[in-house]
Amino acid sequence: MFFFSVFFVVFFQAEDGIRDLVRSRGLGDVYKRQILDNTAIPVEPCNFAIVNNPEITLKASTSNALIKRGNYIFQIDTTLLFNSPVFAKQVVQNVQGLIEWKPTIPFTPGTVYYWRVSADSISPDAGYTWKPSSFVFLPDNDLGFNQSHYFQYSDNNKFGHIFIDNNRKFRFPFGEYLIDIVNGVYSNFSFGTIGFKFNFENPAASIRPWNFMPNGGVCLVVVNPVTSSGIINNGGDFGSISGGSSSRRCYGFLTSTSSERKKVIDFLQNNVPKDHYVYFFTVMNTISNDLKVEEWQNDLVEFGTSIPELLKEQGALLIDSLLTKGSLPYTFKYTNNKGAINEGLLEDLTQIISTKSFLPYIRIEATIKIENIGPASRWDRLEYKLRNVEDVDTTYINVYGVREGNFIDTLVLKEKSTSFSLEHIDPKLYPNLQVELYFKDAVNRSAPDVENFRIFFDPVADMALDPKKNYRFLATKLNRGETLVASVALTNLSNENVDSVFVKYSIINLEDNSEINEFKKVGPLPPNQNIILDFQQKMLGKPGKHVFVVEDNHDKIIAEKHYFNNIGKQEFEVLKDKSNPFLDVYFDGQKILDGDIVSTKPNIKLMLKDENAFLSLDNPESVSYTHLTLPTSDLV
Repeated sequence: MFFFSVFFVVFFQAEDGIRDLVRSRGLGDVYKRQILDNTAIPVEPCNFAIVNNPEITLKASTSNALIKRGNYIFQIDTTLLFNSPVFAKQVVQNVQGLIEWKPTIPFTPGTVYYWRVSADSISPDAGYTWKPSSFVFLPDNDLGFNQSHYFQYSDNNKFGHIFIDNNRKFRFPFGEYLIDIVNGVYSNFSFGTIGFKFNFENPAASIRPWNFMPNGGVCLVVVNPVTSSGIINNGGDFGSISGGSSSRRCYGFLTSTSSERKKVIDFLQNNVPKDHYVYFFTVMNTISNDLKVEEWQNDLVEFGTSIPELLKEQGALLIDSLLTKGSLPYTFKYTNNKGAINEGLLEDLTQIISTKSFLPYIRIEATIKIENIGPASRWDRLEYKLRNVEDVDTTYINVYGVREGNFIDTLVLKEKSTSFSLEHIDPKLYPNLQVELYFKDAVNRSAPDVENFRIFFDPVADMALDPKKNYRFLATKLNRGETLVASVALTNLSNENVDSVFVKYSIINLEDNSEINEFKKVGPLPPNQNIILDFQQKMLGKPGKHVFVVEDNHDKIIAEKHYFNNIGKQEFEVLKDKSNPFLDVYFDGQKILDGDIVSTKPNIKLMLKDENAFLSLDNPESVSYTHLTLPTSDLV
């Protein structure tokens, strides 16, 4: 996750083209380099934890426990904005691995605290790489998981889920319909061409004024912004033309006389609720339909206002063109008292005009989904508390178990109780849980507020490499044959006893990607105690760049809160020999030179010397082949 290798695949160009370098590791020569960063991650208290001990120490681990020492900054507050009077901070200097800070602020029961950590910025331009976390302080309570504050809930603001508005009220999410009013001369086109359409479907059956207005006129559709439903016309309401039992979500009016137009004026002025969506369009069944649009503005004298004036107050811009050009297909969409949405005017009666817009609405149901609860060594119970619950509300909760392989199983379905036991859930099979709170209100479309949500459980153990307590790395430059000596402390951060743990030690040669691995079993490791991990290895392989890696619980047999802080990496180099071994030859005690004459039966002594004190030359078997060549060319 935070420790990774980069593999460079290199092809070399030869005279005959790209030389074939396909080997056991794939295409090309593979060069592996370790990339080590200095990120610090909060580990204790865990995110959304319930803390019951007032002696609170914040703990974070660097993503590589053996990274070069550096300075790290902690901050804590009661808001994720880190700007309240409670705000406190501290720079912890010259540290690596497990980093700790004990704030001196008073902790108030029931209060959620946010804290974060980052490597200290080396310049104002570089900034910080913050990693945030939160917990609630609940003395005399069991440990577990808690969400009870705005910024904690905001983690659940995913598409389709309940969200929290700027007033920190829980709201159902918005949906959208595409409204397309296709206008034109109805008789010029086949059925389905002209109409009021939802989401690319056929014309809505409840809005078909062309069916009952043969002489034309205007039609209004008024839509509730919460429910997205058109207001029902019970048959001639407000002086409109009855559309019968089918077209009940529209209001059709004639416009040939001032008295007919007065009904439209009254409807627009008195019967359109504030903030409702209004769809106003002309209805023309045939080219010969005369809507008397040139007379509409004359109503201003008689009634003090007119259809054009009322529409212009809402933002209409094309209505004056309609008045001068005569009866034409025209559409105007607006939000009452908030202004225009869009508008369209068709001058070619052989064509159609499409006016599209989205209609937002509030959904009637939604969920709060909370993931990654745990891991637990024992599940206890679930509790949550709601505010502003109405009689028309439907609420229940689903609980899902997360087993190995990230497979999800349903464990509790549509449970309506706000407090129930989880003791029947096997933590070995389901170390983590997911929860889904379901809310529905088809009447008011208002969601209840969640005061708090809690799952109580016993956490699993958590171990971390802790170089602050012990770290030794003999040298970062070693001669061939020299022994690498390393040790580092392993600390149990939890209140759980760890019986024993396997530790994997690796040495990776970055020159040829070869590895040396060794496994050791250590322990026990009592709660909040540490043990020392020791390792030694004689370096006899190829010289060059190497990486030493130590990883406790590498096989993850022991369930832990975190695994990333079990790994430490240290780069080092094995140096090449400065010179080759030097061989001296003595005949009868005399060092000979080229061309010297010796006796026929000499006492011959070979002396091999090397500057590397760590590679012993005292083993005769290390000399694999020696011989003398006689003047006759025979070998002795």
